[in-house]
Amino acid sequence: MKTQTTILSHFFVLLMALGATLSGYSQTKLLGLNISKSNEMSLRTNLSLAIPIAEGQTYSRLNLGESTITKFQDDTGYDLLKSGKGFLAQESYESFDSYNSRVDLNLSFDGTPAKGAREATLQGVFILEIEKEGSEEVTTRLKMPGNNSSMVTATDHGSIEVWNDGEASTDDATYIIYRIASALPVQAVSVVGGDDSEEANALGVGIEANQFVLKNAPEEIEVKLSLGNIEKLEIPLDLTFGIGF
Repeated sequence: MKTQTTILSHFFVLLMALGATLSGYSQTKLLGLNISKSNEMSLRTNLSLAIPIAEGQTYSRLNLGESTITKFQDDTGYDLLKSGKGFLAQESYESFDSYNSRVDLNLSFDGTPAKGAREATLQGVFILEIEKEGSEEVTTRLKMPGNNSSMVTATDHGSIEVWNDGEASTDDATYIIYRIASALPVQAVSVVGGDDSEEANALGVGIEANQFVLKNAPEEIEVKLSLGNIEKLEIPLDLTFGIGF
């Protein structure tokens, strides 16, 4: 069934004070509230938030797996966390806006506020990971994705993922670009025994620090990684906002 979407308050912007101040994070922004349904049994409430990054800090990621939403309730007493499936972590996502030095975050919830509700309160704690100085050099073997989009390998340094990040072709060869990600920032990667990154670079293919290139990929590779250090910051969240029902 075709999705019907209602935008409330025009994707308004409200500056709300956080429950506490930590490392310069004194405010967050509620960018928008979106209510949608594909049918009467599939209702969604999506909140668009922006979390500022303090000056002088380097963003690594927002750890949604360790973050917690403790309350999402409207002023009629209806609790969106206790109704239906509650917070839909698998449908929530974030991206880093480097121009505005902030994390843009979409939170998805099963259900909608009750009829007659005028306000809602959202509370929780986000775990923001910031890069620190220093790095660790590690060597490990990783499984290659083959025909899959990505492959995750459990290592002594945590789970490390390799995924196909695109390709570039000439008349003579196809250069497959791979990217490596882990819970720690990947500052550099080199393939033991060599790869085709230098050759691809000579053809104008831009290779980032966490990427490498192969023309022919084995089932496994051995890589040397430079992994950065992170600091985890607890960002308390306590927002009350109008919803206009």
